[in-house]
This record gives sequence, structure tokens and C-alpha cells, in this order.
Amino acid sequence: MGELHRAALDAAVRMAADAHAGGAVFVRVPPQWLKGAVDGVGLLRWSLLLTSTDSGDLAETYGLAKLLQQAQPDCELGVTVHGARGLADARRAFSRLSSAA
Repeated sequence: MGELHRAALDAAVRMAADAHAGGAVFVRVPPQWLKGAVDGVGLLRWSLLLTSTDSGDLAETYGLAKLLQQAQPDCELGVTVHGARGLADARRAFSRLSSAA
């Protein structure tokens, strides 16, 4: 996590020097990096979790949310549900996840 944090800071400084630069960078952080993470946890202030409507995926996403909260108690989490058969299916999946949380 520390090395990723340093790379992110370097990229932010480079992009700040270019008035036309901007955008977002998405990085998949392996869950094992979250366990006991101290160095670089500032990167976890805003995290986006991706899940499907599958019960197993929802349970895994809940577990990841707990790990993120342990590593960075002030984190803000977003969840995107993919693979839903429709809006109602996505809402049910999100509701199940938010109810568990």
C-alpha cells in the first residue's frame, strides 16, 4: 500500500503541473493488502466496490467493505452492481448489501 500511495502522489504532482490534465485512475487493490495496512491507507478514503447480484459476490463485497473500514475508519464507500437483469434486480442486490452493513 505504501508503494502505491507514493506512486499516486507522484502522479498527482505531475498532473497538477499540467493544467489540462485530469481524470480518475482506478486501481484494483488486492484484499490481502488491506489486512493490517498502515502505510498508504489514505488512498482508501474513497473506494468503489464492484459486485454482481450473486449472493456469494454480495457476501464477498460486504467482507471487503469491512476490511476497508478497519483499514480506514473514515472511508467513504461506493458500490456498483453489475450484471443485473434490470433496475429492480440491482436495487434488490444493493438493498441486501446495505441491510447487512
